[in-house]
Amino acid sequence: MLIFKIIAVSFLTLSMLAGIVLLSLPLGIPQNAGMFLWSPERTLWLLFTMGLASGLVLFALGSSNRLRRSLSKAGGSVLLVLGFVSAVEIFLIKARGPAATSTNSLWWLAVIATIMGALGVYVPESAQRKAREAEEERARRVKREAEVPRRENERRVGVRVVRFSQRR
Repeated sequence: MLIFKIIAVSFLTLSMLAGIVLLSLPLGIPQNAGMFLWSPERTLWLLFTMGLASGLVLFALGSSNRLRRSLSKAGGSVLLVLGFVSAVEIFLIKARGPAATSTNSLWWLAVIATIMGALGVYVPESAQRKAREAEEERARRVKREAEVPRRENERRVGVRVVRFSQRR
């Protein structure tokens, strides 16, 4: 399933690049460099959302749990940084005064990237924490069962305790 991983990483990279270009649009960097002759916001939004969704789905199909957790944390961290930078850019644009450029795409980028990034970082951590807690509970249960004093006349059968009576 290596092909799924390669395609998924390509889609996620395309999504991140579209997000970075969306960040630079209100500053006028791509238009001044002559990259776009039209307003590319809709196209970039489509690339960002579809690349993110299809990359996550393909990645979930083709990877093991350990790899999925590590790349989910890495991708979530990148999305959190993208959301934070977008929020900082909104602040800087609004601090300059009434802006001629629209910040709607930045607001959406900040919200979506922050939520998806938080989920990407939190979900694997939550799964690991629950697995650790289950393992600790299992170890405590085994320890408790080993410490319980047993009588001569009882024998454990699974979870049930069977007591034998003695005749005198």
